[in-house]
Amino acid sequence: MNWTPVFFGTALGNFGVDHMLDGLVAWAPAPMPRKTDTREVVAAEEKFTRFRV
Repeated sequence: MNWTPVFFGTALGNFGVDHMLDGLVAWAPAPMPRKTDTREVVAAEEKFTRFRV
């Protein structure tokens, strides 16, 4: 049997947000390094500017 976590809450009332974030950390995979045109970006880098879509 497979289980899927389900979280309920509201950001406006700050209800359940901390549980959702804790669950995300517990269940989501860690970020992986990504290759770019110029170099490999590692998730543990201290400098961060932004994501571009």
